[in-house]
Amino acid sequence: MIKEILKKVKDASFSIFPIVCIIIVLFLLSLIPNVFPTINNEKLIETDTFLVFLLCSIFLLLGFVLFDIGAENALAKVGSYVGANISKRGNIIIIAFITILLGILIAIAEPDLSILSDQIVNSINPWVFKLAVGIGQGVYFFVAILRILFNKSCKHLYLFCYLIVFAIGCFYGPGKDASAFISLSFDTAGVSTGAATIPFVIAFGASFASTRGGKDQSSNSFGYAGLMSVGPVTIMLLMCLLIQNDVVLSNTQELQSVTQVLSDSLLEVLLGIAPIFIFFIIYNLFFLRINKLEFIKIFVGFLFAYIGLYCFVCSAKIGFIPLGYNLGQTLAKNENLYYLYVLLPLIIGIVLVLAEPSIHILNEQVEEISGGVITKKGMMLSLGIGVSLAITLEVCRIVFWGYFSVLYIYVPLLLITLLLAVFVDDIYVALAFDSGGAASGTLCVCFILPFVLGTIEILNEQNGTNYSGFGISGIVSIFPILSVIIMGLIAKIKGNALQKRARRRVYDEQNDAQIIHF
Repeated sequence: MIKEILKKVKDASFSIFPIVCIIIVLFLLSLIPNVFPTINNEKLIETDTFLVFLLCSIFLLLGFVLFDIGAENALAKVGSYVGANISKRGNIIIIAFITILLGILIAIAEPDLSILSDQIVNSINPWVFKLAVGIGQGVYFFVAILRILFNKSCKHLYLFCYLIVFAIGCFYGPGKDASAFISLSFDTAGVSTGAATIPFVIAFGASFASTRGGKDQSSNSFGYAGLMSVGPVTIMLLMCLLIQNDVVLSNTQELQSVTQVLSDSLLEVLLGIAPIFIFFIIYNLFFLRINKLEFIKIFVGFLFAYIGLYCFVCSAKIGFIPLGYNLGQTLAKNENLYYLYVLLPLIIGIVLVLAEPSIHILNEQVEEISGGVITKKGMMLSLGIGVSLAITLEVCRIVFWGYFSVLYIYVPLLLITLLLAVFVDDIYVALAFDSGGAASGTLCVCFILPFVLGTIEILNEQNGTNYSGFGISGIVSIFPILSVIIMGLIAKIKGNALQKRARRRVYDEQNDAQIIHF
C-alpha cells in the first residue's frame, strides 16, 4: 500500500515539478536587471504571485495523489461493477438510460472540465455547460456500447462521427465569433476525458468487453473514451450554433479572492462528486448488492476523491490560473519579449510529454501491442515534437499570424488522421482516439489556456478586436491521436515486410531440411 502511494506521489510530482522549475527559472531571471526588460519596470512574474504559486503547487500535488487514490478505489471500482452487471442485460433501453446518465455524472465530476467551465463563466452558465457536455458524452458512451454489441469496426464509426462534426461546422459563418465557439467546442473534447473519466471508462470497458467483447476482446476494451470525446464537441457545436447570435464569448477573467475560492469550491466539488456516488448507492441497492466491507471501501474512496478534487480545484484557481493569465498579459504588453511566445511553448510541450504519467502508460501500451516494433522512445519523441508544435502553432496563430480560423488547423489534421486510420488495425485506432486527452489535461487547462487567454485579452485591448483565446486544448489533443495512428501504420508496414521476407526465404530455399525446420 505504501509503495503504491509513493508511486502515485512520484507520478504526480513528475507532472507538476517541470512546470514549477520553468516558473522558478523565469522568476529568478526576471530578478536580474535587463534580462527581461519590460515597460514601466513591470516584473515578468510578481513576487507574491510566485510565492502563492509555489504553495499551491504543493496542494496541487496533494490533490493529485488523493484524487488518484479515490479514482482507483471508487470511480474505477464503480465502473468495473456497473460494466460487468450491465453487460448481462439484454434490454437496450435500460443500457441506453444507464450509459447516458453515467456520461452526465462523469462529466459533472471531471476536474479539468470544471476548470474550463470557470474560464467561460461570464458567457455560459457552468452547469449548463457541464450538462450539455455530459449529454453528448453519455450519448456517445452508448454508441460505444452499441459498437461492441453489434461488433462494428471502430475506424468506420469514427469516420462517420467526425463527418457529422464537420457537417455541423459548415453551418457556422466566417466571422470571428463563429471561430471562437468552434474553438471552445473542440477544447471540450480535449478536456472531457480526464482524471475522473479515464479510470471509470477503462474499468467499465474491460469488464464489459470480458463478457460481450467476442473474439476481439482486446481491441474492444479500448475506444470508449475516444468515442465519448466526440460527444462534447458535437453537442457544443450544436448548442453554440443556437446561442452564437445572443452570447459573446468573453475572455475576461474575474479572479476570485482566496477566501471566496475556498468557500465556493466546497459546494462546487461536492455537487460534482455526490451525483455519481448517489447513483452507485441506488444501482447497488437494486442490482449489485455488494458486501458491506466493499461498500465502505468505495465510500472511503469517494471521500479521498472529494478531498483531492477540492485541493486540485482550489490550487488551480488560486495559484496556477492567475500566474498563467498574468504571465500572458505581461508578455503581450512588451513586444521585446515576444520571442518567449515561441520559446516557452516549445519547452512546455516537451516538458508536458515527458512529465505526464498517462502518456507514459500510452507509450507502454503501444510498445506492447506492436510487439516491440514501436518503442517507447520512438513514441515519446513523436509525441514531444507533435505537442510542442501544437502549442507553438496555436500561440503563433494568435500573436503573430493575425488570428486565422482554427478550422484551418483542425480540419486538415483530423482528415489526415481519419484517412490514415483506414489502413491501421482497429486496436491502434481505438487506442489512438482514447489517447486524445493524454496531453491536453491538467497542465494544459490550468496553465497554458490561461496564458493564452491573458495574451489575447491585452491584444484585443491594443487592437480594438474581440478575438477568443480558446482552441489550445483541442489542437493539443489531436497530436497524440495522429502520433499513435502513424506508429500503428509503421508497425503494420514493418510486420508485412517481415512476413514477406519469411515467405521469400521459404520459397527460395530448396533444401528439404530447411523446409522441415521451418
